[in-house]
Amino acid sequence: MLLNLKASTYQSYELGICYPPLPLLIDIATLFRMSVDYLSGKTNDETPLYPRGRYDFNQFPEILRNARMKKGMLQKEAAASIHVSVTSYACYELNLRTPSFLHFFELSNLFDISCDTLLGWKEGDS
Repeated sequence: MLLNLKASTYQSYELGICYPPLPLLIDIATLFRMSVDYLSGKTNDETPLYPRGRYDFNQFPEILRNARMKKGMLQKEAAASIHVSVTSYACYELNLRTPSFLHFFELSNLFDISCDTLLGWKEGDS
């Protein structure tokens, strides 16, 4: 069990019955050497990302905040756009909470930023 998951849990992710938490999604992308954008269906580009770089999920709150500010949005506007409370959204930017996969994907679309960029993809850091 490379990902420390039950086969039935992994299968439910593959079938779209439920979605993995973001840190696990990064682990899955890393294991299969595919981008999160590809795994989430945001792109059809199957080009392997590894070993060209790595994800730095610790950068997510800062990247999220910068993307929101670049769009000129308030936290309450971003929260309303993805149907979460302002408190929940603020917790994403403060690194106190991780958005669900669906909210993460909505944020990616809202701010017109790739999932990989939002997750802190760094080119060249193998």
